[in-house]
Amino acid sequence: MTGASPMRATGRSSGTMGANRRRIYVTDAGRLVAKTLKTHGVEVVFALCGDHTNAIFDGCASEGVRIVDARDERGAAWMACGYALSTGHTGVVLVTGGPGLTNTVTALADAQLSGVPIVCITGGVGLAQRGHGHPGDLDQIAVMRPVSKWAATVTDGADAGEFLAAAFGHARAGRPGVAVLEIPVDVSLQPTEADAGAPLPAEPVEPDPERVAVARAAIAAAQRPVVIAGSGAFWSGAGDALESFVERARVPLFTIRGGRGLVADDHELCFGFPNFLAGAAQIAYGEADVVLVIGTKLDLMLAGGAFNPGATVVRVDSDPGAFALGRAADVEIVADAARTLEALGAGFGPLPTQAWLDRLNVARETQRATLAERAAIAGDPIHPARLVGELAAALPRDAIVCVDAGELALWAVEALPAMEPGSQMSSLGSAMGALGMGVPWAVGAKIAHPDRPVVVLSGDGSFGFGAMELDTAARHGAPVAVVIGNDGGWGIVRHMQQLVHGRTVASDLAGTAYEKLADMAGGHGERVTRPADLEVALHNAIASKMPVVVNVAIDPDPMHDACRMIALMFSRPDATSH
Repeated sequence: MTGASPMRATGRSSGTMGANRRRIYVTDAGRLVAKTLKTHGVEVVFALCGDHTNAIFDGCASEGVRIVDARDERGAAWMACGYALSTGHTGVVLVTGGPGLTNTVTALADAQLSGVPIVCITGGVGLAQRGHGHPGDLDQIAVMRPVSKWAATVTDGADAGEFLAAAFGHARAGRPGVAVLEIPVDVSLQPTEADAGAPLPAEPVEPDPERVAVARAAIAAAQRPVVIAGSGAFWSGAGDALESFVERARVPLFTIRGGRGLVADDHELCFGFPNFLAGAAQIAYGEADVVLVIGTKLDLMLAGGAFNPGATVVRVDSDPGAFALGRAADVEIVADAARTLEALGAGFGPLPTQAWLDRLNVARETQRATLAERAAIAGDPIHPARLVGELAAALPRDAIVCVDAGELALWAVEALPAMEPGSQMSSLGSAMGALGMGVPWAVGAKIAHPDRPVVVLSGDGSFGFGAMELDTAARHGAPVAVVIGNDGGWGIVRHMQQLVHGRTVASDLAGTAYEKLADMAGGHGERVTRPADLEVALHNAIASKMPVVVNVAIDPDPMHDACRMIALMFSRPDATSH
C-alpha cells in the first residue's frame, strides 16, 4: 500500500502527532531527523548534497551519522541498495529535491520491485515558495508513489521524527521495499523541541499451523523434493533455519537473488543458482515431485515455475501478492520465511532422498566439468567464460561480488560461487534489469564490510554508468576491485540485433582504456589482453588496499546459450534464424 502519513493518507503531516516521541531538545527539524536515524541504529547514509537538505546534513554531522557522499544521486541510491543487500539492514539515501530525487528513480524502482528495504529522505522547495516557479518545484510524492511502498510529505518540523520512524516501519513491513519521505527546506529549518521517532514494533508473521501441517505432509511423502530459496529468506534472517531444514530432511536446495549464500554453494545439499537450462536445476525442474519455494516470486528467472506438471508446489512468502505471479501454489503460506522453516523442520527426520541426490550430483559434476572446460579456453582476445572462471578461482571465501548487467552476467551466474549471506549481488536478480549498479553496489558493500574484499564484474558498457563512483570509493576509504570484461560494445544487445535483424546498429563501443580512470582515484589500473596474465592481475586487484580497475579485452563473438532465448522475447516468431 502506498501511504502518505503514518496515520492518514493525506500526504501531509498535521503538526499534532504525539505517539512514539522522545522528548529532547534539538535546534531544528534537520537535527531531529539525524537523531531519529540514530535511534534506528543507522550508522551511515548515502547522499549527495543540495540546497534543500543542508539542515539534515548538518544534523547528521552533529549526531555522528556518517555521510558517504556520492558523485551522482543514482550512485547514492545504488550504494544504499548495496549496503542493504550485503547486511540485511535497511539502506538510507539522502538527496536534494527536484532532479536530485528524480535521479534516484531507477535505483529505487529496482529496490521496490526487488524487495530491498530502502528509506529515501529528500528535500523540496519550501512550502511557501511552491507554485511560484522555483526550480525543482514538482509534485514529488506523485513521482515517487509508483516506485515505493509509502511516500509522505512533512509539513511541520515537529512531525519529522515520527514520520521517519514510520518510513522505516513501512520499508520493512511484509515484503520489504522503498519508503520516501519529503521534508521541504523550510520545514527542515523549523526550530523544534523534539520528538525523536522511536522504532515501531514489528513482529514476524507466524505461519498457519494447518497449512504448515499440509506442507510438511507433502514434503514427507516426496521422493524427489526440491527447495528454492530467494530474497525473502535473506531479509527474514532465515539462513540457519534453512540450512537446518535441508540437513534434517536431506532435501536439495537451490538459491536465487538474496538467497544466494544463505547456505554455501559448496554445501553438499546446495546446488547453487537454479539455471533451468542446464545441470541439476534442469533435472529438478523436469522431475521434482514437491517444490518448496521460499521468499521469491516465480518470475522469468524461474521460468514462471514451469516445474514438473505433476509436482506439488508449496509457496512461502510474507507478501500474498507474490503468489499471483507464475505457477499457482498447491499450498500457500503467507508468513515469515524463518518462522515457517522452523515450523516445517520441527521433528522432521531424513527423507529417503539419496538416489535423488545422487542423480542431481551427477548432473552437478557434469556441469562443473563444462564450466572448467570453458574456463580453460585459450585464445586472444580472452573468452568471457575464461575471465569468469579465472575470477571464480581467485576469489577468497569471504569476498563480496557485485555483477553488473550485460552478457557477462550470464556467463557469471553459474560460475561465481556464493559462500556467505549477502556475498553475491547480480543484475540478474535485478527486477528492472538495470545497468550501472555494479560499482556503487560495491562501494555500499565495502562501507559495510571494510575488512572483506569487494569485487565488481562489469561489462564495458555498464561500467560507464557508475565509473565516477571510483572517486567516492577513494575519498571514503572503500577500495574496490573492478574487473571489466571489455568486448567493445553492448554485447547482449549486439548479439540480439544480429539474431533478430541480421546486423548491428549503434551497439559498438571503442574498447576504451578504462583502466586509466583508476589513476583519478589514486589507485591502480591494468589492461589485460592475454589469458596468461589474468591470474596475477586478478589476485593483485583483490588484495589491493586501493581502488583497482582491471580492463580485460574479451572476445566479442562468443554468445551465451541464453541469448537466443532472450532474443525471442524481443522478436517476431520467425526472426531468430540469422
